[in-house]
Amino acid sequence: MREHSNYSRDQLLHGVTMRDHHMLDAIYDESFPSVRQMIYMNGGSEQDARDVFQEAMVVLYRKIGTPDFTLTGSVKTFLYAVSRNIWLKELRGRKYLAKDDLVDTLEVENGEDYEFSLMQHERLTLYRKKFEELGPDCKRILKMFLNLIPLREITRSMGYKSDQYTKNRRHHCKAWLIRIIRDSKEYKELHYEQTEAN
Repeated sequence: MREHSNYSRDQLLHGVTMRDHHMLDAIYDESFPSVRQMIYMNGGSEQDARDVFQEAMVVLYRKIGTPDFTLTGSVKTFLYAVSRNIWLKELRGRKYLAKDDLVDTLEVENGEDYEFSLMQHERLTLYRKKFEELGPDCKRILKMFLNLIPLREITRSMGYKSDQYTKNRRHHCKAWLIRIIRDSKEYKELHYEQTEAN
């Protein structure tokens, strides 16, 4: 299993153990952007992201040193999940989250949950990015449908001539959003990664 253009998972883990700067740089380049994006989207800063990622690297280093540690997922998804846990605890400490908001507790040994969590996060990030590329009318109508605004009220608010025209516009906007997502480089990369994982 190759995680990086130059190194396999086992090579990266060995590099962490040996504190090999080339391996550590490779892990940073591959793994940090997703962690940073996750923290940005949850009220954090660049410095927060760097601090959390550093803590996650320490967790990985200590885990590698334990005899019963087996990484079934990738280094990237392990670091993402650990970083997510660290940041959720930080937010709870800052009272940004109630205890009940921490719905899912991730076990650090289970790599499959990380893959799913990371994939969902990256898909959502792509969706939000491409949504912002839509025209103002499309963004407005889709937001109203997502917020369960009644059809008649959407028609009136948009100034359309009929409810059927509103439905047609919604279908057109949704189809266009799907098209620009699927035509994007990011979508092709996500689809390739999912195929490789399976």
